[in-house]
Amino acid sequence: MAMARWLPTRQYRFLGKTWSFNPGPFNEKEHMLITVMANIGLLGFYSSWIFEVQILKVFFDQPSARNRLYQYCVTLSMQCLGFGIAGLVRSCIVYPDFCVWPYDLPIIVLNRTLHDKRSGTTFTLFRRTVTRYRYLLTLVVLYFIWHMYLP
Repeated sequence: MAMARWLPTRQYRFLGKTWSFNPGPFNEKEHMLITVMANIGLLGFYSSWIFEVQILKVFFDQPSARNRLYQYCVTLSMQCLGFGIAGLVRSCIVYPDFCVWPYDLPIIVLNRTLHDKRSGTTFTLFRRTVTRYRYLLTLVVLYFIWHMYLP
């Protein structure tokens, strides 16, 4: 949102195409894509378990599994294979409502709430009118204080 506000909106032409440094308004799809990419990067790779089993002397003791290029190629191929299979079966796994994981529901609700443009974006709490953003910011600050300074 800061980039859409501060970057210049001047249009440039290069090789017959028009482009600008300003990405335009931030929408819900971009926000959800950023959320998905952050969650993918945050989680560990399942392929690391393969390497542990291959390297440990108790199991296979394969010294070739220590090669970084091998590990990179296996990890990349597993990620691409997983996303490819998910794309092939999305009509029966992704689209039906009963297939949504409970872990994903709060993330979806939060993203939809932050991008909701209806007039009901304020509510009353302890006789004060609070916006959804201020409420979220307050909860984040309290959560940070609780986990950093208290037990």
